[in-house]
Amino acid sequence: MKDHALIGKFIGMWPMEKSLKWWINTTWKPQGNCDLQLGAKGFFTMIFFNEADRINVFDNGPYFFNYAGLYLRPWKERFNPDSENLTIAPVWIRLYSLPSEYWKEEILVDIGNTIGVFVKVSEQTKQRIYTSYARICLYVDISQELPDGIELSWEDEDWIQPIDYEKIPFWL
Repeated sequence: MKDHALIGKFIGMWPMEKSLKWWINTTWKPQGNCDLQLGAKGFFTMIFFNEADRINVFDNGPYFFNYAGLYLRPWKERFNPDSENLTIAPVWIRLYSLPSEYWKEEILVDIGNTIGVFVKVSEQTKQRIYTSYARICLYVDISQELPDGIELSWEDEDWIQPIDYEKIPFWL
């Protein structure tokens, strides 16, 4: 199982089996067969018959069902849902009116790591499709108070850059 299975749970959401199967097939698009096993407290185990599918799914997160972030971990023996730390969740943030000098990926990584743990920059931000805000995904501890802004500076100017969190998952 350790080479073929992942354990997951959507933070703040418990989708029905039919919806979860639809989401898996449309989001992950596994090439091989796979089995879904529903577990306790909203956890599920996904068993992939194609190891490459498991690796691809695990390496290409984070994932969201609507706005609920997916907690995903490798399979482990004697899994106990009560011992899992579900306070860390993927969250998208928007940085409105961020000066264009800050739109470099390495700067966005630094900003993200100041707030949480940087995951990725949205494709729209990379391609500058929407220039009213930069959008990045972070892992944040949703049990802690999240900052409303971050102090930035450019040459001799300092300011507080507001942070807009997209649909923060509610605590279980």
